Formats: sequence, structure tokens, C-alpha cells
Amino acid sequence: MADKHNDTVIINLDKPYEVKFTHVAIKRFSSIHEMPVNQIPAALGRYDLATDIIFLCLNAENPTMSRDDLDKLIETEFTYGRMKLSDIINIAADAVTKAFGIDEETDSDNAAEDAENPKKAAGTGK
Repeated sequence: MADKHNDTVIINLDKPYEVKFTHVAIKRFSSIHEMPVNQIPAALGRYDLATDIIFLCLNAENPTMSRDDLDKLIETEFTYGRMKLSDIINIAADAVTKAFGIDEETDSDNAAEDAENPKKAAGTGK
């Protein structure tokens, strides 16, 4: 059984909303975009996909929210300077990271260690 962890990210729009990339949201996202689950983290560089992740997370908890509703809420936050484009991408990335159980600190430490001690190809002596 998996350890319990906090997999919720908050997005402040007209009120705070919980953004959880749940089983339902992951399944819908993967199906709509015909994207294997292992490719989802790499897709976050696309703003349309990042906003779709947030929409599917919110819609899974509040089925009455439409894409248009979310767009209007985000646009209002942009208009009043309470949110930037990078905030949307970061919220989606945080939700995906938490859903996949990726530990950003550990991954950064591993990347630094790999750079210092590159793996040698088997049987090459290099």
C-alpha cells in the first residue's frame, strides 16, 4: 500500500480550489490527448496542456465547472495582476509531480550525482 502524502495544490481564483491530479483526471487527460501516462510530465511545457490538467482536476471535483468558466476565472486573475502565466504552469507541474510521487529534491540530487559520476557503458571500460 502506498504511503499517504499530501497531493493537493491550491489555485486561488475567485476562491481557493484544490488541484489534485487524481486517477479520474489522469485517465481523462491521457484519453483526450491520446498520451501515455509516462509522457504527461514532459507535456507540461505546453500551456494548453497545463491548463487542461488544471481543468480536469477541478472538473473531477466540481463537474459543473466548464472550460469556459476556468478560462474566465484565469483571465480575471491575469487582468488584475494576481496571477502570471508561469503560475498556471507551476500549479499544473506541482499537481503532476505530486500525483506521480516525484520527489523534486531527490531527483535534483540524483541529477547532480549523475553529472559528477557518469555511468560507464557495460563492457567498454569507459
